[in-house]
Amino acid sequence: MVRARDVLGVAILLALAILLFGIEPGRAATEAGVLSPGVEAAINGTDTGDTMTVIVELEGEADLGSIEATNQNILQREVIQELQAETEAASEQIEPFLDAREATGEVERVIPLWISTSLAVTATPGVIEDLATRPGVASIAPNKTIPEPATLTSSATTAPEANLDLIRAPGLWGLGYTGRDTVIASMDTGVDAGHPDLSAQWRGGTNSWFDPNNEHPAVPTDSSGHGTQVMGAMVGRDAGGTAIGVAPDAQWISAKIFDDRGFATTVGIHRSFQWLLDPDGTPATPDAPDVVNASWALPDPGCDLEFQDDLRALLAVNILPVFAAGNYGPDPNTSVSPANYPEALAVGAADNSDTIYQDGSRGPSDCGEDPNTFPEIVAPGVDIRTTDLFGTYTAATGTSMSAPHAAGVLAPTSRCGPTSPPPNSAAPW
Repeated sequence: MVRARDVLGVAILLALAILLFGIEPGRAATEAGVLSPGVEAAINGTDTGDTMTVIVELEGEADLGSIEATNQNILQREVIQELQAETEAASEQIEPFLDAREATGEVERVIPLWISTSLAVTATPGVIEDLATRPGVASIAPNKTIPEPATLTSSATTAPEANLDLIRAPGLWGLGYTGRDTVIASMDTGVDAGHPDLSAQWRGGTNSWFDPNNEHPAVPTDSSGHGTQVMGAMVGRDAGGTAIGVAPDAQWISAKIFDDRGFATTVGIHRSFQWLLDPDGTPATPDAPDVVNASWALPDPGCDLEFQDDLRALLAVNILPVFAAGNYGPDPNTSVSPANYPEALAVGAADNSDTIYQDGSRGPSDCGEDPNTFPEIVAPGVDIRTTDLFGTYTAATGTSMSAPHAAGVLAPTSRCGPTSPPPNSAAPW
């Protein structure tokens, strides 16, 4: 029987050290040829005058390993500037071509994805085919659609706070480790910012919410509930009568990667990772989060390195990406991306009796890390009482709920003393 409470803290620290210091440089491998099969199929299915969106990966790579900074703020600024400068230089060869085609209406939009030395290009099929022949273009990939994860709801049969006792969160709170002065980010379906257990912790301002689909550009919104449930496990307080969040004093920000229909795109996710590195668009401002939770995955088990460069950029500025391991178990070989990247901390689930969750994905991983280590750790993820839409609560199950437990634990230590409990905390002190 796996003891989640005994392994969670140590495993997280070990995994963090490996992620931050053990990653070999180098870009993810691309498919043979410049046009991927998915783009070729899309071109064949698109009328000549219509437009389609692709991701144009450019030749070149930012040298993040050579950056030496004296503090976190300088490191963040220099990494962002290096990424932006490399993408600008790498795109110089195709800029005149894109500008000329934009003037004729054949290019609709170009968005720099400097986090991965790429461009998101919306253009006619003819332009896309021409781009594949241009110097400086490494590959062209489709803008894939990704469905939002399903949260498995259930009726809790244990005390709502049992999951927090299992990982000894109240003991950390008693030592003053409540998440105060730290920022946790989510990439999910959004957040119900009006929930009484979450409203006070939203950092607020234009640098604290991002909707790449532009459906809710200013106010945190969640039409699904999944993102609100995940956020409650990270930073929820006790407005419903019991403490529910691991880091109740941490502030939160969020990127709503899934639209109101329940779908995300690879371009939108790249833009959201990029936003997390520089939320206000000013590299000199230290407003990036301390840890990022991503309780989602690509649709099928296997290895897909679409977002590997994005995670490497986060790690370069000491931001840890925490991913749900997936719910494709109990069979082996059911790991999912990006959780199975070497750069991600993959979190599986256990119930409140320390037993591994049956439906959690299993290794081995075939995505460039130790094949015998997937997921890296487990945390509570069964019958978790958490926040839901419209100020309500639910009991949720799945690795989507275990990942935010790890993200909450990984929020850096607070600066409050052991005699300063978090506001409205029902936890023992």
